[in-house]
Amino acid sequence: ALGMEVYQLDLGAGATSAGLPLSHVVVAQQRAEVQLGHQCVFAADTAGWIQAAGFKEVLVMTSMPSTAGVAPGQIGGTRFRHLTAQGSPDPRCSAAMPDGAAIATLEAEITPSLEESALPPWSLLRACAAAGIKATCVVAICSEGDNSEDAAAMADAVVGILGVSQHFAAGGVVGGTEAGGSSAADGSGNARVVGG
Repeated sequence: ALGMEVYQLDLGAGATSAGLPLSHVVVAQQRAEVQLGHQCVFAADTAGWIQAAGFKEVLVMTSMPSTAGVAPGQIGGTRFRHLTAQGSPDPRCSAAMPDGAAIATLEAEITPSLEESALPPWSLLRACAAAGIKATCVVAICSEGDNSEDAAAMADAVVGILGVSQHFAAGGVVGGTEAGGSSAADGSGNARVVGG
């Protein structure tokens, strides 16, 4: 049994991103620690599976509470940030939002320690870094509650980062079938997949 839900995206035979067939896009969802005290082992095993399967990269979607803001005025609004397992900014985030806006790097003062945090997704980023796997994490800093708009914005951000916006249209997928839905942030610190 897997400690996560796994979906494969099928956009049709001709859909590609960076020259790779999008039929090779896999979405996995882990909402919480798999078994108390075993997250680091699970993350290392997952990174081993990612490496053995030959994935080109990992894109993690997660959220943090808006109270993690740097200034009181930031509490309550939604901001998107990113960080990488390699520690350097991902250049694809420089204009990833639909309006061409950048997804800034996550502020150091609110970035969880990848060396210390055993919780998902930080343990997975650490395991990817240790295995030499390219990994980017997009973080929605948002309030808990109905995050439908945040979920749509997260999906837009991911589509922009992956450079696959031409395959998506409002309400569905162009040139293929939707299998697994869109990305969503729910303010709980977990990434999730909804819809479908």
